[in-house]
Amino acid sequence: MGYRSEVIIGIHKGLSETLQAFSLDEGEPFADHFTLRDTRDDMEIWTADYIKWYTMFDKHINNIVFFIKCMEEDGFIVCIGEENEIHSEIGDWKDYIHIHTTWS
Repeated sequence: MGYRSEVIIGIHKGLSETLQAFSLDEGEPFADHFTLRDTRDDMEIWTADYIKWYTMFDKHINNIVFFIKCMEEDGFIVCIGEENEIHSEIGDWKDYIHIHTTWS
């Protein structure tokens, strides 16, 4: 159980192999969770659906977040929660993807 998110990661093509070298959940490869969905300009867009993304509890996720933060303009992360809201974001993602949320 627990809160699940859709996670979108953008990374410059030249840094993609480094991103894919990260693991999640005690050693599971990045590619077991994320799928390459698109390439826009020189940015690869990776997505994972229904994933636990707890930055305060998971060292593997923290490593990915730290890596993206260090890339400055060469990467981003956007997380959309179960209630269709953006609950965290890093970097300038709005030039590469469009997110539509609903409300009632």
